[in-house]
Amino acid sequence: MRFAKPSAVRRGERWAYGGIALAIVALWWVVLSGRSGLPAGDEGSNLVGLVLLTVSGSSITLSLLYSKRLHDHGVSAEAVTAVRYLLLILLAGCIEAVKGRMGDIADIGDLAMLSATSTALIVMPLFALQVGIAVTAPLTAQVIRSLGPVWVFALEQIDGRLVYSTPTLVCIVGYSAAAIATNLAHGWKERGAAT
Repeated sequence: MRFAKPSAVRRGERWAYGGIALAIVALWWVVLSGRSGLPAGDEGSNLVGLVLLTVSGSSITLSLLYSKRLHDHGVSAEAVTAVRYLLLILLAGCIEAVKGRMGDIADIGDLAMLSATSTALIVMPLFALQVGIAVTAPLTAQVIRSLGPVWVFALEQIDGRLVYSTPTLVCIVGYSAAAIATNLAHGWKERGAAT
């Protein structure tokens, strides 16, 4: 099964994809040059963090594309969420068994609190996202997702551990604008092909 339906990429989309790439490269430069607002760290740690962030973002994108395709093939949001989290619980249990760090959980009350918190803060929002993927127009969903980094940056200002960084904000706004432009160009192309 393909992650996405293949289609030709037109010039407007290519320019927008170039904007996304440029914003990501600029953000890497901002982080590696120490202008990101993050607490000072060594370049090696920053580079590892950026690589892991890239892997994480790519994984999330593939997961969303795959989830949409599953929905298109009749798999419910409940089934996707249940399988995803049962497998994650099994994986986490195996890691804990190997690493032996269950000592951080003092009693069954701590385990229940951790389970309830994980469900409320991780599972439920991702279930809502899975349902949203199924019922929202793809263009709308992509535009909303494209604004995610801007919202994260805004909420980080409340945290207090990060310092405001204009270069980071410029890169994030540039990325979001290019991602929205890509989705709009793709949506216009599909609408034009349908008429």
